[in-house]
Amino acid sequence: MSPLVAAVRLDWRQALIVAVHMKHSVLFHGSQEEWDTVYHYSTPTITTDAGWLDLANAIKAAEQPLYGADVTFKQVRIHGPTDHVNADGTKNKADDQMIAVLDLSGAGTSTSGQTIPPEMAVVLEWYLGRSNKGYKQILKKFFHGVTIGGTSPTTGMAFGRDALLADNKTKFITAGNNLKTISISAGSNNIVNSWGKGLPTGTAPTVKDYVVTRQFRRRGKYVRKTPTYPG
Repeated sequence: MSPLVAAVRLDWRQALIVAVHMKHSVLFHGSQEEWDTVYHYSTPTITTDAGWLDLANAIKAAEQPLYGADVTFKQVRIHGPTDHVNADGTKNKADDQMIAVLDLSGAGTSTSGQTIPPEMAVVLEWYLGRSNKGYKQILKKFFHGVTIGGTSPTTGMAFGRDALLADNKTKFITAGNNLKTISISAGSNNIVNSWGKGLPTGTAPTVKDYVVTRQFRRRGKYVRKTPTYPG
């Protein structure tokens, strides 16, 4: 553990706000495509790799029913604190340090339903309250390539043409509730945004009515430049 993270841990008033990058993989266009679903948690007691792995495995357990066996879990990267700020109110990126990089295993456990394309996503949301200026704040997570369950899921739902019905959303709501608070290392690890803002008491997750397009990030093509030399 870095000295900064250890120092934050010694301050009993401050839980460590961390980013948890869950790396997934799926076969897409003839090769394995990888992407991260990124969560932020307020973690009051985790101090070891074993504890961080327990947190990642709990997140994985919540996610697994959303995916078919074609989606596998590869790795978790955890860094923080993500909520430290400079005097001007901007993020203090220097304080945000890597805490753990750990391998994951396993795959999705859904065996039925309508699978959506990898570059389509179901959107899960939590209401965070309002900003100081009165704007509504929403915490969103995008789940690529999941299976839609419930009564008669359609191809139109998978491509965003038809709206999801209430029972098509059920397993995503269940996952959202399971992700809100994870009990690890005798502490309650609560989902927050990157600034550390948590959910108001009683906030329930909701699912957007339509599946959305969300392309994977790709590196630009590298073009080798021919060196030039002074004559």
